[in-house]
Parts: sequence; C-alpha cells; structure tokens
Amino acid sequence: SVSDFVTDFNAEGEEVEGGLAHRGMLKSAQWLQKEIGPILLHLHQRGYQVTVVGHSLGAGVGAFFSLLMRPQISSIQCFGLGTPACIDERLIPAFLDIMVSVVNRD
Repeated sequence: SVSDFVTDFNAEGEEVEGGLAHRGMLKSAQWLQKEIGPILLHLHQRGYQVTVVGHSLGAGVGAFFSLLMRPQISSIQCFGLGTPACIDERLIPAFLDIMVSVVNRD
C-alpha cells in the first residue's frame, strides 16, 4: 500500500535507546503506542500476556512497538517473521530479551 511504501521509504536513522532505528518503522510504532498502548496496558493489568507478531515491515514496527511498551509491560514479547534490518548494532542488546526473529533461509 501507499502507507507501507512511505514507511519503508523513510529509512533515515533516528536515535532511540542509545542507537539508530529506521525512522519510518519507529514513527509507526510510536503511533501504535498512542493508539493501542493504553488498551494493551489495561489488558495486561487484568492478567493478559501481551505478545506482538509481525511479518516483514510489520515485524520491524512490532519490534519497536514492543521496545516502546517495555517500560509499562515488562513481559511483552515480539515474534517477527522476515524481520528487516532496521536497527544499528548499538540497539541489539535492547532487543535481546524482547524479540524473536525468524528467517527462512538467508
């Protein structure tokens, strides 16, 4: 879609958590945090486990969304299928206990 193209195209790096992130994916995750973050926090407080799943662009956005929600939902997990390269090496430690990325072949 056009919105996916715009998100992908906005690939400049943006500072987050001491590293660089894909700006378009990060901005999409920040929008999601405002839109559905409060609902997920409410559900988490009621005993639900929050798990994020995404494919390709959605995996990148889901990863950033999970990172942004981690201070409020410490048990949040993200599973990405075909996750694109969207962070620099300084951000790798921030995702180690949040993200599982599955890649088929290379």
